[in-house]
Amino acid sequence: MNRAGTSVSLAMKCALPLAACLVLAWTTEPALANGGGPDPIFSSAAGSERLQSASTSVERRVILEEIKNKSFGQEALRSAGDAGIAALIEMQLGSPDRKNRSWASSQLDLLGKRTASDVVQMKHPGSLVNVLDAYGAAKALDALTVILSLLSSDNAQVREGAQRAVLAFGRDAAWKTKEVYQTLTGQSGEALDFETLAKGIFEATDKLRTHDVDSRLDEGVLHIRSGQTKESLTAIEDALARQPLTARKGDVVTALLDAADRLLDTDRPLAKQTLERTLRLGAGSPRENAVRARLAYLDAEERASMGAMAVRPLYEHALALDPNFQAPRQRIYQLDDQRAELARKGRWWPLALGAFVIAAAVAMLFVRAPRRANTGHKI
Repeated sequence: MNRAGTSVSLAMKCALPLAACLVLAWTTEPALANGGGPDPIFSSAAGSERLQSASTSVERRVILEEIKNKSFGQEALRSAGDAGIAALIEMQLGSPDRKNRSWASSQLDLLGKRTASDVVQMKHPGSLVNVLDAYGAAKALDALTVILSLLSSDNAQVREGAQRAVLAFGRDAAWKTKEVYQTLTGQSGEALDFETLAKGIFEATDKLRTHDVDSRLDEGVLHIRSGQTKESLTAIEDALARQPLTARKGDVVTALLDAADRLLDTDRPLAKQTLERTLRLGAGSPRENAVRARLAYLDAEERASMGAMAVRPLYEHALALDPNFQAPRQRIYQLDDQRAELARKGRWWPLALGAFVIAAAVAMLFVRAPRRANTGHKI
């Protein structure tokens, strides 16, 4: 019995470490199989989340390869949305493995993304830019027409991505760029090199894209010149609502500044609102100090209207910001005139006081003299 008990005890002591080793090996096997990298994807949600958060094409390709043979692979791609489609395009066009390229193509077919026109129907600008970069890197000529159409996108990030993709094609796209250049400009591009053609196309599409905005800005400027200040502000605000980052920001700042100048004496609340809007648009521009000068002037005017006495430094600050701004200069002249007038009046008050005292003394003497005479007569 003792020997049996000892054997059982010894077996238990040996089995426990062995079991611990097996458990440790089983739990660490996935990490070792993954080369010590990120944990393997075991769910559709995890695959979708990692695709959407991946920051490089290499990282996205690794994730696709990992979910490729998973039963939930298609579900993960659908959940990832635009990010999943962009990753598939990158794999389809850039993977050195033929099987991976074939698999990516089949997944795109299942998602209904068979052509470049289908693929670029995206809501997320970042994913669309990834697609454009992939098209450019692979010089996918079948996508060139779609890329050129995106040069007029309202999204600056997408426009830049399309321009980058066009330039990546180089001379392979010369035939198409010549055709587009002639359509947009009405001039032949046969004698132009590819870079000149591309630059001309970019400029022409920008002009077309901003035509309506430019028209409204021009309308606003004309209203200012004709004295219709409020109408000009309406036109300019409409243009900015359509395209906040207009290339004509300098013209906008100048127009708004002119409008504010006309409102300084007629509608100061609106003038201040216009100047604050102008300051946000013109931060860092050559007209910034001019805008700040007018805001400082309005601040001084408001303080003066409430009875504040020490407003001269505020007017001087406004004038220092913009020496060509005449309104604070006029106020400083007025303050100087008032001070001089007070000083002039101040020189006469001691004489006046002295004359008053002398007159009062003489009057007292005349009042007292009769009383004394009467008193002496009675005695």
